[in-house]
Amino acid sequence: MKALRILCILLCGACARSQVAPQSPAPAAIATTRPAAPAPPVNLKDLPPAPEVHEHTMENGLRLVVAPVPGSELAALTMVLPGGVGDEPEGPGTTQLSHSLWLGRSAAELRANLAEKLSKQGSDYLMDVEYDHVRLGLVGLSRNVKPMLEFFEVVEEGRAIKQDDFEDRRMAQVDELWVLDRTASARSAQELRRSSFSTGHPYGRAIGGDRRSLAKVNLDAMKKRLERSLCPNQAVLIAAGGLSLAGLQALATEHLAGWRSCPNSKPLVLPRVGGPRREVILVEAPRRTQALVMMSLPVDQPDPRTQIALEVWSELLAGTLSSRLQIKLRGDSAITYGAHAWVEVDRGASRLLLQTAVEADRLPNALEVIGRTLAETMTQPPTPEEIAQAWRRYQLERRAIARDPESFSLLLADRIAAQQPWIELTSPTVVELSDVATKFLGADRAHLVVVGPVSLKSNLEGAGWGAVRTVQ
Repeated sequence: MKALRILCILLCGACARSQVAPQSPAPAAIATTRPAAPAPPVNLKDLPPAPEVHEHTMENGLRLVVAPVPGSELAALTMVLPGGVGDEPEGPGTTQLSHSLWLGRSAAELRANLAEKLSKQGSDYLMDVEYDHVRLGLVGLSRNVKPMLEFFEVVEEGRAIKQDDFEDRRMAQVDELWVLDRTASARSAQELRRSSFSTGHPYGRAIGGDRRSLAKVNLDAMKKRLERSLCPNQAVLIAAGGLSLAGLQALATEHLAGWRSCPNSKPLVLPRVGGPRREVILVEAPRRTQALVMMSLPVDQPDPRTQIALEVWSELLAGTLSSRLQIKLRGDSAITYGAHAWVEVDRGASRLLLQTAVEADRLPNALEVIGRTLAETMTQPPTPEEIAQAWRRYQLERRAIARDPESFSLLLADRIAAQQPWIELTSPTVVELSDVATKFLGADRAHLVVVGPVSLKSNLEGAGWGAVRTVQ
């Protein structure tokens, strides 16, 4: 799934604090504590420069994006196709089903020789269905880019789906959903996503759909889904590593110029993410001895400056052992060994995600600390020093990703699909960070999922976060 998504289960210590329900500060308090001073400049001269990304659009509309990685002998190619789970008029789950068929047995004969050839050269491919795009990736030596492009060349022939293959793949996808429904980690992640988005928002669905929706799908719907997706004028081919724009242009002209353009589709219009609507969910996992705490703070339609402020807030809250939440959970209270924060980005919506794990009897204390820390984002804006340190960590992370062709290609794919820049070079100001905290980081906006035995319910209700819904 997302390249930057991290699912970590953290060990826990023990200590206690008083149980206080998390509260958001009054608007007046927010207004009086908001500073106007911008963040100080951060010296990045000792860091490697951010690489330049070059673009070219072919006559059939295919957009080429090249990110050279100097000295790399590898090349990572990623084809970004439009749609994803956010665009499924044929029904939930049809994106994964149709694209699995496209790369499945129907096209096996066409791809068998190429796949074997790529394998011998140390290359491999993967296909991911995301909420705002579909991604097909290849990684190999940069001197072997030509057969990698040949792999994409059979895009037209791959539409020839047979009825038997359709039935087999649909049954396999139903079986996969059955397994996921019985896996606590998958159930909890899906419950958190469903809670985070408004009722009916496609981003709240499971990527594979559900058994009821898949039962209604037929072969014609699969073909229509592919017809809408396999369009060069709506696709992006990204190359990262030891390859120039001129080199990719020449190969793409040779192998992909015959890919037929499609009529331009209507722009995807997504529902807005709802406002404050805190929800608390307990996902039963009888064998867990600790409580896994997962929290989501959704943001609707973030612009690039809001997005970078979210990224910096994730660093400020739990980026290092000296971050705000880490100090309170690990140092001051010894409730847990630590916490983790990251930002998930899709087109039209982002989520700041927090995760930690605690002993069952420390759950109310952990939630009190988390709620209080979120409230303090509005009453205690970050200092210039905090911002400078978080900004430097963000820049270091982005530059580290840019040195690895596969990671860089996947990051570019995610950000291009989400219509966000892959890197920002101007630090957010204190005012920008305070505005984002005020609008999006209040505990009253948090969606909370706790994974553990049903005995946690009383501790969770005692934490003062509201009514608890239990999911078996």
